This record gives sequence, structure tokens and C-alpha cells, in this order.
Amino acid sequence: MIVYISSFYPSNKEKFRGHYVEKQAKLLSQKTNEELIVFKPIFSIRYIRPKIAYEVVNNTLVYSFYFPNLFRAHTIFQTTKIAFKYFEKEINSILENKNVKLVVSNGHGVTLKFGNILSNTYKSKHFTIIHGETITTGTSTHIKRNTSVELEKTDCVFAVSTIIKKYLNNVVGYNGKITINPNGLNQSLIKKYSEFSFEKNDILTIASVGNLQYNKGFDIVLDALKEISVPYKYYMVGDGNYKKSLIQTVYRLGLEDSVEFTGNVPNEDVYNILEKSHFFILPSRREAFGIVYLEGMITGNICIGTKGQGPEDIIKNGENGFLVSDAREISEIVLNYPSIKKSGLVENSFNTAMKYTWERNVGTIIEVYSENI
Repeated sequence: MIVYISSFYPSNKEKFRGHYVEKQAKLLSQKTNEELIVFKPIFSIRYIRPKIAYEVVNNTLVYSFYFPNLFRAHTIFQTTKIAFKYFEKEINSILENKNVKLVVSNGHGVTLKFGNILSNTYKSKHFTIIHGETITTGTSTHIKRNTSVELEKTDCVFAVSTIIKKYLNNVVGYNGKITINPNGLNQSLIKKYSEFSFEKNDILTIASVGNLQYNKGFDIVLDALKEISVPYKYYMVGDGNYKKSLIQTVYRLGLEDSVEFTGNVPNEDVYNILEKSHFFILPSRREAFGIVYLEGMITGNICIGTKGQGPEDIIKNGENGFLVSDAREISEIVLNYPSIKKSGLVENSFNTAMKYTWERNVGTIIEVYSENI
């Protein structure tokens, strides 16, 4: 059995969240011919009474563990120990007579600690996959020291990009082995678009996909678009606490006729937008990897990311996309669309995306697992 631990695994109410986590988990289960079960530790100040809830999400049994965490990140490791002890009887009942061979945790905090306790209890291997949320661990020496200690206890640490590996080395202070294993796309998606006839919109169309947060740089795109004189349509796909500020910016810049907020939409609708758009732009201030860049590439878009962030592993500036430092550079690239379209960059971009698959990602995990048996 594989126990997959992730606070971001999708639920039946929020199927748009964590779909990349689900794809990896289910493919790993399929390739290893092992039963899959998902644990979602959700620790927050919002929860007063601990409880366990379970549901079946796309034929996978998912258990959510709700537990109060009054002091947020500063006590998360101690809280996880207490929570595991509190839920221990229920966990034993869930895993009774199960041969837990591998625990896979996603993240640096509660999932990492939860995974270490679980693997120690059931004498299994523990692999942890560090995604972008690691970047938000802050500057607390206590948090970084404890994160490093917990990473040392695992059997393998995977980082989704070079920037995450550097962060773990230089900021967290973890000096153990780190395997870079980029996220990917479904093979079925690649097959679909390999045989797809794109019909892009007549009007220049730009899309950004992600949580509407300051970190994602949607405001930088708006600053760039105020300099665009040609007709265009800009879709902001997603929702978040920065939406109100972005709406205010749109009206302040007089862009309301050209900008549309779609809110959270099903993945199918996201792809419908990307299939029609010419540019995918997400100048994140911090980005660990960004599957959305691959999704933009595979749907025939010119992708623009930020220099010095995770997309540098994917995008080679001027060859298969662009890496920028500010809004001015974005404006110049967008206005140069006719020349870029003829340059072969879109084809290079598409060919790059085809190389990043979940099969490749999961194959790396299985290879490391075989070496650790």
C-alpha cells in the first residue's frame, strides 16, 4: 500500500484544487500495482474540535484530519505529534492489516512531520516532495532548523525545481541529497494536443492562471497591458484574496473593457481559454515550478515567466518562451507578437512541454524506490 499525504489533494467540493497531486498519486499507485490511500492533515486555528472526515474522490479513499493549530507555523511540528497521537487509534484502524510499503508526503510542514511519524510507526519508506509552499516558510530559525531535522529523517527528498533545491540548501540549511524531479503533464493531454488543430482568437488574447495573490504577479501584467495600443482580451483565471485589489487596478488603469475575471473554473474550461489564447503570462514574484507554464506551452501559447524563478528550468529565454524582470519587457514582447509567431518559438515551446510528463516524474520516484528497497 502507498499512503499519500497532502493537504492539497482535491475533494469532491473543490475538484479544481491539487489536481496535479492527484495525477501523481494515482499514476504511482497504478505503476507499482499498490493500493492507494490519501491522508489530508488540515491543521488550522479555525478548527476547535478535532475530527476525521472521509470521502471517495475519483475512486480513491481520502481521509481528512482536522486539528486545531493555535500558533500556526511556529508550533506545527509539535502540533503534528499531538494530533497523530490523538488520531492514532483511528489511523491504526484504517491501516489495519495493510502492508504500508511507501509513504509519500507533499510539503515541508505538517505533511512532512506526519509522514515521518507514519513511516516510523509502520516501518515503511518515506519520500517527501517539496513544492512551492516551502518558499513561504519565512525567516524563523526555529522553523528552518526543524524542517532540516525532519528532512534528514526521510529516505528521499524530491524538489520540483532547481530553485527549491537551492532554497533547501541555502535557506533551510538542509545538506542531504536532493533529487530534482519536475512535475509534468498527462500523456493523454499531450496526445490530445499533438493531434489538435488550434484556432486562436482573432483578437490578441492573453491568459494568466493561478490563485489571485500578490505573489503571482497579476498586477505586473496589468501594468504591462496599459502600454498596449492594439486591441486585446486578457483573462485572469482563478480566485483569491488579491482579487479586490486587482479589480481596483483594472478600473484605475481604464482596462475594464479588455480584462475578464473568470473565477475558479473546471480544468476543461481552463484549457478552452488556453486553446484560444496567444500568450500565457504569469510573472510570479516567487514560483517553485509552475505546471501552468507547461499547460500554456502545450496549448500553443507564447509563455512568459520571471527570471530567477522555477520556470527557468523549463523556459529558455527567446528560444521556447520568455523570462522577464518587469512590466516593460512584457509589453515589448506582446507588441512583437507578429514576429514571434513566425520565429518557430511556439513550436519549440510545444516540443518542450511534451518532454515533461507524469510518467517521467513517477518513473523517477519508482527508480529511487527500487534503489531503497
